[in-house]
Amino acid sequence: IAVSADGAKAFVTNVRPGSVSVFDLATRIRTGLHAVGTLVEGIAVTPDGRTGWSSATPSTKPRINA
Repeated sequence: IAVSADGAKAFVTNVRPGSVSVFDLATRIRTGLHAVGTLVEGIAVTPDGRTGWSSATPSTKPRINA
């Protein structure tokens, strides 16, 4: 799990489906779902919360624009 610097968004890796869910933390509602490749393991987010990076095996789409 990674949280944007302003605390507004959370990025959660979903290992088996190979995706990243984006949540609005104020409403606790999922606002996005991005396919990134199988067995996604890690997540990092830029300080502005607009771009995230994930690691997956095999890596097919490592960048997430939130």
